[in-house]
Amino acid sequence: MKNKTPLLSLTKKDFEWQPCRGSGPGGQHRNKNFTGMRCTHIPSGASEIATDSKKQKVNKQNAFLKCVKSKKFKDWLYIETSKATGVQARIEDDVERQMSPNNIKIETKVDGLWKVKE
Repeated sequence: MKNKTPLLSLTKKDFEWQPCRGSGPGGQHRNKNFTGMRCTHIPSGASEIATDSKKQKVNKQNAFLKCVKSKKFKDWLYIETSKATGVQARIEDDVERQMSPNNIKIETKVDGLWKVKE
């Protein structure tokens, strides 16, 4: 069995929590108490709100799940994983190699005709 090491880790410090009030139907309890929660993942900037439940703990869990399922968080995770595995460096090297002058064909329009610049 191989010894697995995590590529990256997320801790409580990576997230910011803000209580908020719910809106819509639900009566006085919903309008006066801060039962809703906003979860923000600081490194990626992904932020989601949950106000469905009357219980703050449930809303906190739902906000976290919404946050980690958001496109912004998934894009950040993809980039960070690429950096950790070295995939990003290989892609950047490949782009550099493909952008070398001998791989680029430049054409200019002269007297209405396209001519290859040499």
